[in-house]
Amino acid sequence: MFTIYRFLLMMLLLLPLSVWSQEDICIGKQYSIHSSSLQEERTYWVHLPENYEENKNQHYPVLYLLDGEDFFHAMVGIRRTLSTTKGKHIPPCIIIGIVSGDRTRDFTPTASAIGRDGKPIPNAVPQGGGANRFYHFLIKELRSRIDSVYRTNGKNMLIGHSYGGLFTLNIFLHYTDSFDNYLVIDPSLWWNNGQLAKDAISLIKRKDFSQTNLYIGI
Repeated sequence: MFTIYRFLLMMLLLLPLSVWSQEDICIGKQYSIHSSSLQEERTYWVHLPENYEENKNQHYPVLYLLDGEDFFHAMVGIRRTLSTTKGKHIPPCIIIGIVSGDRTRDFTPTASAIGRDGKPIPNAVPQGGGANRFYHFLIKELRSRIDSVYRTNGKNMLIGHSYGGLFTLNIFLHYTDSFDNYLVIDPSLWWNNGQLAKDAISLIKRKDFSQTNLYIGI
């Protein structure tokens, strides 16, 4: 009986130590920036590699992730898994998750009132077509801030899904040198009756993609 009481007493004494030693697990921080291009405040999340503060001389590539509110947590987990000592498939990198605003407005290259079936939507007002303005925000405003605040090495990657994939592919075709790597997942190529896919036929013939990597998953 004495042994049981002594054990319980030790547990009670150790309990405060376990409470004091608790720490939050933080994978990123949230910031905002006012965009002159979009005329609104935009939110973005930042994940820094492990030991970023300790490795003062190391500079990192930057991964820009569209629809950050949906994919940021998963992307951080994937990055950490693929950067472990068991298999360093990708280098440690800074992840910027861009929280979406008006996805139709920001991610589509042309305004359209055509549905997924390729037919005009009756009485519909054309929507979208703001991809160029969002591109200007992404490159001239957000990236400029990221490069000025963090130790970046000039290597950049863009990831987008669905409408974000359409935007990513549009940037790859029209502004190829803006990013070194593009990851496009299920792009909404049906937009405006497949106009971007049609444009791609002539754009590809005139472009040099030798210094750029593109992956498309459908």
